[in-house]
Amino acid sequence: MGFVDSHILSLMTFLPLLGAAVVLCVPKGKDDVIRWISAVFSFLPLVLAVKLWFAYDRTLA
Repeated sequence: MGFVDSHILSLMTFLPLLGAAVVLCVPKGKDDVIRWISAVFSFLPLVLAVKLWFAYDRTLA
């Protein structure tokens, strides 16, 4: 079991917060960079949620 598998909920929670911190460090006027950073840090929790959904074992529910 890797780091991502054992901390997936924490990553889903704090990746957007990390993305906001990165966006705050981008200089003013770099709107395209801010949009790309925001899109990436919004997409990563979605990817993790899909991974979590497929890894869920319904027989144990």
